[in-house]
Amino acid sequence: MTIGIDASRAVNEGAGIGRYTREVVRWMIDLAEGDRFQLFFTFVRDDGHKRRWIEDVRSHREHVEVKTATIPGQLKEWLWGKRWWGIKKYMPEADVLFAPSFFEVALGEKTPQVVTVHDLSHALFPDQRGEQVSRRLTERDRRVASKAVRIIAVSQATKDELTRLYGVDPAKITVIPEGYNTFFQPVAGVERQPFFLFVGTVSPRKNLAGLFQAYAQLPPEIREEYRLKVVGAEGWNTNQIFQTYQNLKLEGEVEFLGYQGDEALRTLYNQAAAFLFPSLYEGFGIPILEAMACGCPVITSNISSMPEVAGEAALLVDPSIPQEITEAMMRVATEPKLWAQLHRAGLERVKDFSWEKTARRTLEMLHEIGEQATRD
Repeated sequence: MTIGIDASRAVNEGAGIGRYTREVVRWMIDLAEGDRFQLFFTFVRDDGHKRRWIEDVRSHREHVEVKTATIPGQLKEWLWGKRWWGIKKYMPEADVLFAPSFFEVALGEKTPQVVTVHDLSHALFPDQRGEQVSRRLTERDRRVASKAVRIIAVSQATKDELTRLYGVDPAKITVIPEGYNTFFQPVAGVERQPFFLFVGTVSPRKNLAGLFQAYAQLPPEIREEYRLKVVGAEGWNTNQIFQTYQNLKLEGEVEFLGYQGDEALRTLYNQAAAFLFPSLYEGFGIPILEAMACGCPVITSNISSMPEVAGEAALLVDPSIPQEITEAMMRVATEPKLWAQLHRAGLERVKDFSWEKTARRTLEMLHEIGEQATRD
C-alpha cells in the first residue's frame, strides 16, 4: 500500500502538532512492512534545519519518497479549502492520505483522507485569536470533519466535542492517544529544588491568571521558599494574564522563562517540586506525560482531556477555583509521603503511552481505509 502524508508541520512547527507529526511519521515509516510512503512538505523559507529533517527521514529508506513546494500558509489554507483543488499530483500513487491536523486536509481531493483532530479550541475559545479568525477556522474545521472518511481524536474528550459541536457520527471517530518523547526521563545527578513549574503557551486558555491567583494565596513562608517558573512562548490576548501578575505584585516570585528547548525543559521537570497544569481546556496534554516521565508530581485540571491523561497519578483540581489549586500546591509542598506517591505513580502512568503505540494504531487505520478504497 502507498500512504501519502502532508507532513509540513514536521518542519514548520517545533512543539504541539509539529512534534506529533515528526514522531508519528518516523514511527510509521519504521514500523511499516511492505508499505511505501509519499511525503509532501510545504514551506515558505527553505533552510538547512528543514532539509536536514527531511533528508534524515528519507535517507537509506527506499520506501520513502519526498516532494516539496513553496506555498505560503495563507495561500495553502485557501487552496486546500477549494472544492476543485486536489493534492494527488504531489502524491500520485497514494491509496490513502493522512493529514496530521485539520490544516492538511484538501477539500477537493477524491482520495480517501484520514485526519487527526487535536482540539477544537477555535470553536470553544473564539476570543483566543479573535472572533473573525476563529469563525473562519471553525467553519473550515466543520467542512474537514465532513470530508474526511475517518477521524482520529487524540482523546475521548475531543471525540465527544466533535460529536457535540459538529454533529460528527461517533462511529466515524477513533480515539488514539498521543505519546511522549522518551528523552524526558529522570536524569541522574539533577536534584529537586523548591519551585513550581508551568509549561505551555502563555494564553488565556492555559489559565495562568487563575494560577497566579492561586499562587498568591499561598502562605508567605511557602511563597518565599517555592517560586513559580513559567515556561512557554507568549500567545494571544495576554493582557489579563500580565495585568493579574502586576496586580498581585508577583515580581520576584514568578519568573517567565519563555520558550525552552527539550534539554532545558527536561532539566526543569527533573528539578521542579511539582508541575502545575490547571488549563481550562486541552485536546490532550503532552506536558503532563513529560513531567510524569521525569518523576515530577503533577497538579492538573479535572475537566476536558486532562483526567484521561493523568489517570489517578495526579492531583486533580477545578481550574475555575483558585483555592483548590492553592490547596494542592500546599499538599505537595508539605506532605513528603504524598510527593513520593505522586512521583512513583507518574512514572508508572506514562508506561501506558508511547509514540510507537500511537503510530502503530494510526498505521492500522490507514491500512483499513486504504484496503477498503482499493476494494471499492
